[in-house]
Amino acid sequence: MKKNPAHPVHPVKTPHTTGPWRTAIYEGEADRLVVADTGELIADCSAPCWHDYGIPEDYQANARLIAAAPDLLWIAERFLQIRRCSGNGDKGSVRKWTKAEAEHSFVDLENHARAAIARAQGKS
Repeated sequence: MKKNPAHPVHPVKTPHTTGPWRTAIYEGEADRLVVADTGELIADCSAPCWHDYGIPEDYQANARLIAAAPDLLWIAERFLQIRRCSGNGDKGSVRKWTKAEAEHSFVDLENHARAAIARAQGKS
């Protein structure tokens, strides 16, 4: 398992290549490949012959969504952590947070979620 350096405050052990991931140019076409910051290839969202297998815009959208996956996973895990710490989730709650701490964490999480969604949709 690998540690996720993308969010050093809350490193997550993962069985997959750690994020962040980004899209890259493939044969002159933007946003076809998904690569890790190390340069490791995560996914190739292009087809050998696009007119037979789909539209290039679909490949780009797929690559952007895949590239956002580590951030989206982190957001989901963070959400569950906040629920647990605010006393609204699992019974294995650590220290119960104050209402102000939980609210601040949810606002921060919302900002991360908006940024990840914008990235996945190609709006950032």
